[in-house]
Amino acid sequence: MKRMHLVLLALVSAGCASQQANRGAEPPAASTAQASTGTLPGCAGPGTRIERPPDFPAAFPLPPGAVMTSEERRSGGRLILHTLAPSDAKAVARFLERELPAAGFRLTGGESEPGEAEAHYEGSGYVGRWKVQDVDGCPGAVSLDVLVAPAGS
Repeated sequence: MKRMHLVLLALVSAGCASQQANRGAEPPAASTAQASTGTLPGCAGPGTRIERPPDFPAAFPLPPGAVMTSEERRSGGRLILHTLAPSDAKAVARFLERELPAAGFRLTGGESEPGEAEAHYEGSGYVGRWKVQDVDGCPGAVSLDVLVAPAGS
């Protein structure tokens, strides 16, 4: 279990390090300041905001400043929650790797590429997957999509 977390962290770190090398510079200071204050940059333009769906696990942690923008209903009781957050993919992946186990969920595998990361999880009567991606052309903003389904569905 610990080895899988280390592998996931290594993949996320390597992917994001490659992305920074390809960009040739750190994100602008404004995006760092926005992430630390939990404010989405204007370029993220969340538009519609929704409330947390009642059947989305209350214990599932979302990054600070996350804005829920839409939901999708799928067969088998599956729900996909779409969010935007003031951060970068690497930071959100680290947040979820730390906070999901603390909330009673277990990471069961994952991978990353430059600017994105994803993993499967289970626990608290649910199974699912999350995927975080940097928002193109909008430093300091990510999209985070969370699929959740009742365990055994």
